[in-house]
Amino acid sequence: MTVEPGVVVKFAGHFGLTVGYRATLRARGRETDNIVFTAMDTDEGWFGIRFVNSGADDDLKYCTVEYARKPYNAGSGYLDLLGGGILCCSSWEAEPSYGVPSNPTIDHCLIANNHALSGGGIFCMDESEAEITYNAIVDNSAFIDGGAIYVENSSPTITNNIIAHNSAMDSGGILTWYGTPSIINNTIVHNRPNGLYLGP
Repeated sequence: MTVEPGVVVKFAGHFGLTVGYRATLRARGRETDNIVFTAMDTDEGWFGIRFVNSGADDDLKYCTVEYARKPYNAGSGYLDLLGGGILCCSSWEAEPSYGVPSNPTIDHCLIANNHALSGGGIFCMDESEAEITYNAIVDNSAFIDGGAIYVENSSPTITNNIIAHNSAMDSGGILTWYGTPSIINNTIVHNRPNGLYLGP
């Protein structure tokens, strides 16, 4: 699917956009003509963008991803709680393609005012090698950890981003858990309670 510059995509209720196996999302805005993914009702939110077994051909450039909400509910599936704005994962529910990592390029985007159980802005898991470059990742929150970005068992490249004013119980900025990300030349400031947690 291709989304043209200047398009505003509004989601009503807890629906989101899932990019699965053999599907491709190309949302390429311009510096003066962004693409916006947002909610009709910013209090209720929407379910964000989910890359599942989708490979490496997806890209978000000059996009805004905002007001996604993944509140904790006892009946929610595990993946429905993670990655408020963007989730990059490989899911056993998508056989026969389980094991295909999701490696989108997220470049020159604004990721703001999103919320999830973990990874309020972005969650990378299942060997994701996402390219996360030149973004502003601000004002996101997580109920538990990784207000801006959570990395689990993945090796994303996180370079030249502004990561600010995010919050969580643990690491408002970036949290890694069994991951080997490349974290280079980012501005990580004013996150609560801290900016960076590197786990095992």
